[in-house]
Amino acid sequence: MLNEIKKFIEYLKEGEETNSASITNYQKKLIDFAEFFKEKTNPKDLTVEDLNRFLSNIKDKGYSIQTYNLYVSSIKILF
Repeated sequence: MLNEIKKFIEYLKEGEETNSASITNYQKKLIDFAEFFKEKTNPKDLTVEDLNRFLSNIKDKGYSIQTYNLYVSSIKILF
């Protein structure tokens, strides 16, 4: 999954629409996402239950709603 994230981040860097701070935030959130699913190397192998489990874990950590929404946005953009 890290390869897909790397390709995605490179794609964002090539464009002019996304600023560097946003790219850095996306990258951090997506790396957290990939590390949570170390056993699943292909994003296509993830299920809705997997995504819900990850997001539930983020909520349980007590992050702000803004941070939670950034995780959701990052995942949506990747897919």
